[in-house]
Amino acid sequence: DNFANSLRTEINAVHSAGVNPAGLPAQRFFNDVLVPPQTGAVDFDLDPAVAANINAISVGSTTASGDGSVALAISNLRDANVATLGGVNFGKFHTNLLGQVGQDVRSAKNNLETAYALGEQVDAQISEISGVNLDEEMADMMRFQRSYQASARVLTMMDQNMETILSMLR
Repeated sequence: DNFANSLRTEINAVHSAGVNPAGLPAQRFFNDVLVPPQTGAVDFDLDPAVAANINAISVGSTTASGDGSVALAISNLRDANVATLGGVNFGKFHTNLLGQVGQDVRSAKNNLETAYALGEQVDAQISEISGVNLDEEMADMMRFQRSYQASARVLTMMDQNMETILSMLR
């Protein structure tokens, strides 16, 4: 928003100093509504007079053929330091802005990856504590099966011995 507001203000100041092809004082190039104050890129638009008529654009300070002084001055704004941008030019501010966006994206990506890794680690710890280990469960089932077989064998032996004792008593 600061970039859009500064660009609009600086170009309008240079553009307004020229004359249009009809020799009339130039209008603003961008719509620069000061009341309510500029809101940045959201209302960045051409001035209605420029949008309606290409002849409202000022390219020079006179109507002389080949006078492109205003266009040249607007072009030179690229390298001019602007106070509202912290004393840097539009190109450097834009480069810094893109660099900051890149750093923010990288930081967000790293934070997301870290959060995902922490989530996986917490899930692994929960599973380790409360999860089921199939190898342990199989070993327990085999142990229980052997115990059942041994108990069944003991009961069979006791039954046979009881039958033998009873048959002797008869």
